[in-house]
Amino acid sequence: MAEAMVDRAPGPPQRRLNRNADYDPDLEDESAEPTLLERFDAVTRKPTSPLAQILRLVVLFLLVLSVVFMSLFIEQHLELKRRERDGSQPPPKVTVTSTSVVTTTVLPPSHPTSPPSEQTCLTPECIILSTSI
Repeated sequence: MAEAMVDRAPGPPQRRLNRNADYDPDLEDESAEPTLLERFDAVTRKPTSPLAQILRLVVLFLLVLSVVFMSLFIEQHLELKRRERDGSQPPPKVTVTSTSVVTTTVLPPSHPTSPPSEQTCLTPECIILSTSI
């Protein structure tokens, strides 16, 4: 009977023991949280909606646009600093312009130019015409 037990394939409890026999507690990662790269990989593998894809493209475009303008600004700033340091060329002159606008409003006189005339509408044509208005 002892020979029958030896010839028999290991059952599930022995498999668990065999799996845990190679376990080394020193190699275990102390934090259970995934790494940044694993989180990024998990996010990029998820299917996204068309709206999320459009928003991702818009954000990418705005990021590239802001980098371009920042680099242009920094380039000009460094050029001005270089000119001031070298003294070879004077810094560019700043021209300030101003515009003034004067508006004059002429009001009509407050009294009537001619005395009002009172015309009464008593004819049938005038009454028909006034009703159509």
